[in-house]
Amino acid sequence: MSEFLRGKVRKLKEGYGFIAGDDGRDYFFHWTAMQQTSKNFRDLELLDRVEFRPIQNEGKGPRAIEVLVIDDRPAELKHA
Repeated sequence: MSEFLRGKVRKLKEGYGFIAGDDGRDYFFHWTAMQQTSKNFRDLELLDRVEFRPIQNEGKGPRAIEVLVIDDRPAELKHA
């Protein structure tokens, strides 16, 4: 099983999107891959930070599953 990676939402479409991984790769994700958090797919915004598990989507490139919105900003910026 693969480890979790972090990245940011770079593109959103109706029902799916793409994550720019901190490893430099782009990952496709479907709204059903979102984990229950304070944000759901409809609340996602470009550049939101996320954590996800990468998998290889046969013939289609890397895919993100178990996508979870995170807030990894320094504490002094969280209430700004």
